[in-house]
Amino acid sequence: MTRYGLPEAARELWRARLARIAIWLAAQEATDQTGIVDRFLEAEGVLSIDGTQEGFRLTARADRIDILRDATARIIDYKTGAPPSEKQVTSLLSPQLPLEALMLARGGFDDAGTAMTGHDKNALIYWHVTGGVPAARTRPVGSADIAARAASMLAGIVAYYDDPSHGYRPRVALTQDRYDSDYDHLSRHGEWSLAGPSEVSG
Repeated sequence: MTRYGLPEAARELWRARLARIAIWLAAQEATDQTGIVDRFLEAEGVLSIDGTQEGFRLTARADRIDILRDATARIIDYKTGAPPSEKQVTSLLSPQLPLEALMLARGGFDDAGTAMTGHDKNALIYWHVTGGVPAARTRPVGSADIAARAASMLAGIVAYYDDPSHGYRPRVALTQDRYDSDYDHLSRHGEWSLAGPSEVSG
C-alpha cells in the first residue's frame, strides 16, 4: 500500500480491515470445507440460446462455484458494496446469480461441468465483504427453482428483441423512482420525459 502513496492513517485503516476479513474468511472456509468436493473460481461461462435470427450468447464470470457432496452446486458472489436483496433476486430484478445457475445447469461453465444448484436458498449466496464489524455477512438469496424461472424470462426477452419491430426500451423494471442511466443521452429520455403522454403516444 505504501507504493501507491496512501497516507499512513489510510494504510492502518485498511490493515485492520484486511485482518478482520482474513479471520472471517478462514473461519467461514473451515465451516464450509467439509461439504465441498470441488471448487471453481472466476469461472468463465458461455451459453448459446437457439432460435434467434442472429444467435444470442449469454456470458458470465462466476466468482465461485462449489460442487457439494450431494452433487448439487452452490454459487457465491462476492460484494464489497451492498448486494441485492433476496426479494430482488427472487423477482428476477437482479438476475445475475439465477442466470449463472441456469448456465451451470446447461453446462455453460466448461470446467465445472453440468450441475444443478440445490433446492434451498443457500444455493445462491452473496458474501458482503466490508472489513467492518462484522468483517462480512452471508446473504442467501435463492435456489434451483429461480434458475428455471430465469430460463423462461431470458427466453422471452431474447425472443422479444429478436423481432426487428420491437425497439429497445431505455428504462424497464426500475428498482427506485429516481434512476440515472449511463445511456439516457442515447435514448433521449430527458426529452421524452418532458412531454406529456398525449405528445408521445403516437
